[in-house]
Amino acid sequence: MTDANILLQNQTAASASLQANLVCRVLFAIIGTLFCWVPFRLLLRNGEFAAVVFIVGVVITNFFTMINSLLWRNDYWGLWWDGQGWCDLQVWLVGPLQTIYAAAILAIMRHLAEQVGMMRVTTLSAQEKRRRNLIQALIIFPLPLVQLAFTWFDLAQRYIIGTLVGCSAVYDNSWPKIFVYSAPPMVFSLASVPYAFLTWKRYRAISIASAAALSTNGSAASRANRTRRRLYQMSLSILVPYVPVQLAFFVYNIRETGTFKTYDYYRIHHTDDPYPWDSIVLVPSWLIPFPALNQPWIPIVTTIPIVLFFGMTTDALITYRRYALALGLGKCWPALRDKGATNHRRNMSSTNDDSKTGYQRRTNAIPLGTSATRR
Repeated sequence: MTDANILLQNQTAASASLQANLVCRVLFAIIGTLFCWVPFRLLLRNGEFAAVVFIVGVVITNFFTMINSLLWRNDYWGLWWDGQGWCDLQVWLVGPLQTIYAAAILAIMRHLAEQVGMMRVTTLSAQEKRRRNLIQALIIFPLPLVQLAFTWFDLAQRYIIGTLVGCSAVYDNSWPKIFVYSAPPMVFSLASVPYAFLTWKRYRAISIASAAALSTNGSAASRANRTRRRLYQMSLSILVPYVPVQLAFFVYNIRETGTFKTYDYYRIHHTDDPYPWDSIVLVPSWLIPFPALNQPWIPIVTTIPIVLFFGMTTDALITYRRYALALGLGKCWPALRDKGATNHRRNMSSTNDDSKTGYQRRTNAIPLGTSATRR
């Protein structure tokens, strides 16, 4: 086989892989975003500020992924749109959105750990909710606002456009790239680990202390076991995949930076190093590193735990049923029209306190007739 045939074969295989990646990321981004609607509504209604911000950030990022993948879906860069306007907006938002993603997880885990330790069945008062929301806002938004304000001063050029990835910011290889943009998501992810562990430890202590009472109450035991299982799963979702991925991307960003330069605003904006500042660079898929090409999959996959942890409550299931009936699916699955089962589930939810959404419901499902020490 000649070198030309080998090259043609490799290009054909790469094109097929690229198209599969395109179809999968667009399809799953659309499905995941649609399924986030019900958890978003329920969490918003219950005033879960950090979780709502988290979902909004994931949805916006997935929207960018869908549009970018469709606009720059192949390697025919001679036919590409230069992205003016659309990409100018994204380079300001993508960095802060990544930090909001990590900061919102920290705020969620912090509040979850506090709720498990408090062992209360009453909902927060209006004043307590305002205080909680203020604290969560102070955790989530200050650093993204700093990143947003600093973007103009650290962009090494206007932007680059890559196959499937679309618009990307190019930061100067100086200290702000690491300390302002790369380090905050990693720091927030590491800070969430102690809260994830504390959630697991506190609930384990409560579960052991309440075992005697739960053994005589089948309903309470089932409810507590379900709560413990979901709390364990949420903690593991933080400890196992999320933190290592963030650390890996942090190391990758440092390695890609190469030799650090001294920060110089004049050099960035007024010299051709390596291109004029207002340049738009087009990058085909074979020049994009694997982590950069597939980073958009992180928020797409994130929609799975959003639905599992925040979208499987009784109210959420009833809402899904209502939407399914509106789409006419009741003709295919007559069980969807069974109002008696729905009413039974709603009554059980009021008895079992299962109608509350988010992590607050899971921490309030513990019977308080037993004594448990806070550890």
